[in-house]
Formats: sequence, structure tokens, C-alpha cells
Amino acid sequence: GYSLSSGIPERWATFVHTCTAEGDNVVMSLQVGKGMLKMMRDSGESTAGGDVDQCPGTCAADFKDHQVLLQCLQHRAMRLARQLARSQNARLDAGMSPHDTWNADLILANRTGTAQAEAMMVELFAAGLKDEFSTEDPAKEPLRGVLYKLLALFALEFVEGALGELLEDGYMVGCAESVRSAIEDLLTEIRPDAVALVDAFNHTDYALNSAIGRYDGQVYPALWEHAQRSTDHLIRSGPGGVIDGFLESIAPSTRSRL
Repeated sequence: GYSLSSGIPERWATFVHTCTAEGDNVVMSLQVGKGMLKMMRDSGESTAGGDVDQCPGTCAADFKDHQVLLQCLQHRAMRLARQLARSQNARLDAGMSPHDTWNADLILANRTGTAQAEAMMVELFAAGLKDEFSTEDPAKEPLRGVLYKLLALFALEFVEGALGELLEDGYMVGCAESVRSAIEDLLTEIRPDAVALVDAFNHTDYALNSAIGRYDGQVYPALWEHAQRSTDHLIRSGPGGVIDGFLESIAPSTRSRL
């Protein structure tokens, strides 16, 4: 498990559950999937065809272009939305009630919602960078290249995770190796700026409360100091330096009676 000194357990307990504190972790993606289904029905979008486009990327260099990656993610979201609509229509035509029809397709609806959310995140990331660099500012120019590389890496993580769905209809046949090569290239290119990118969030050491995320980079001395502090209560405890009650209550249960 994680040491408390890393700060990760505290971050997890404080922030992760708040995204879905009123339900399980697929509620929001199901709502997005339902919204996609409604939009298709309202717009009269055909549920047939349109799933056999060819990915415009053919090599690793192509997959470092965020526009190519966004097309991949948008294709995936639309294809899954059409698949969801076809499945829903078929179930309704077979006489299932709307309630049972929706419940029968929850897994597909969750995949559809997730695909649309990931495409939207990349689209909004790109729009933010376009707006940020819309005017000439020499002070910002050094940031342009590294932030667009970061955008491409961000999009590539989604594309790599969705390769199964993108290969399923033949859209990205023969492209998987190029996607992974693009990721490796970008990791190498971004690595010199990785520390500066993280520091740009300007989180204080006090707020992070993390030995591994501290600003001065002294990870191991901080971990050693934390380990020494964390054993103080053991030194002051009962016989043998163990916690009071261990020998009486816990140790007996660890001995086999076979």
C-alpha cells in the first residue's frame, strides 16, 4: 500500500469520492450516454452506416497531432452512440419496456458516455490552448510547443486505452504500433520540462503534505524522517516495543491451532 508520507492516501480520501458522493462511479457517464442517445433521436441522426471511416493517421508523427487524435475519439464516441441507438431500437421493437430496454444496455451506455467525455476533454483542452495563444505574445512562445505536446500526450492516453473499440470497426487497423511509438516519443520530448510543468500548479509543500511531492526534491531524507517519527508511539509502548494490547489480543489469533 501507499505510505501516508506520500500524501496520496489523503488526496484520494479527500477528493476522489467527492466526484460521485451521491452515487456509484458510473452515474455521470450513464447520464452522458443517455444524453447522446436523446440528441441522436432529436436530430434524426441515422443509426446505420458511418462507422467505417478510415483514420487519417498512418505513422507515429501523425499521432502527435492532436487534431488527428480528436478525430479518433470523436469517431469512437459517435460509433458507440449509433450502436447504443440501434440496440435500444431493436429491444423496443421486440416488445421490451423502455425501462427494461435501458437497463439492458447500461454497459454500452456507460462506454458511450465515457467516450464522449474523453473526446470533450481533449476538445476543450485544445480550445483553451488556441484561445491562450490567439494573440502574439513573445513571453508565451516558449510554452506553446511543450503545451501542445502535453495535449497530444493527454489525447494519446485516451486513444491507446480505446484501441480495442477503434480497431473493432476497422477504423485504426494497423495503427496500434504507431500510437504507442508516438507516446514513447512524446514522453522523451516532454521529460526535460516535466518538473517545470508540475511546479506550474504552484501547490505548496504544506498543502501537498507529501514527501514524494516536496518542492526541494529531497524525497528519501523526508521519507526517512517520517518513518522515524511514525515509530515514536511504538518506542513508548509496552513490552518489546509493541502496541499495548497486541500480545494479549492480537498475537494469540496469529498462532495456528491445527
